[in-house]
Amino acid sequence: MGKTTSAITMICAAAILFGCAAQYRVPDGTPTAKIRLLGENSSTGTFSKRFFLLAFENENCETLATGTTLVRLNSSGKNRAMSESVAIKAGKPATITAQYIDARFAQNRSCYATGTFTPTENEDYTVVLAVNPEVTECRLGVFRGKPSKTTRVNSLHIPAAACTTDGKYEGRNGKPLWMNWVFY
Repeated sequence: MGKTTSAITMICAAAILFGCAAQYRVPDGTPTAKIRLLGENSSTGTFSKRFFLLAFENENCETLATGTTLVRLNSSGKNRAMSESVAIKAGKPATITAQYIDARFAQNRSCYATGTFTPTENEDYTVVLAVNPEVTECRLGVFRGKPSKTTRVNSLHIPAAACTTDGKYEGRNGKPLWMNWVFY
């Protein structure tokens, strides 16, 4: 009974953290760029697949006073899903994390990928999180331009640590995290 209660508590806590992280906003009068998330994953046996795009102050994973969550995206069983564009601060380095999480029977699989680049004012960017089948790794890419014609942002820096709403995960950037649930 105690382990079941603990598992239920952890599931509820995760739902609150991911569902209630403060929505990112750009302060008035700040130069902006547009950013969207393209999530790709062809895993099977899932009940749900969700992608998130988060913003941080820097690669030390300090949260922003203006919020963390840029995008929440439910792929509804599809292998690819793209969000609408949202504003992001331009002209200074932006540390972003793209996250994938799925739900399976007695298991959740997730993957975080963090990178830093400097958005240019009035440009459009697409962040691509490619999660390999069965969630054994994920890769982050950032592309400049409209989705129909993009070029890779070569200045994207990928640190060793991944930033999450829980803090900094050393050595976990692009690596999976599987959580198995045991019920007695």
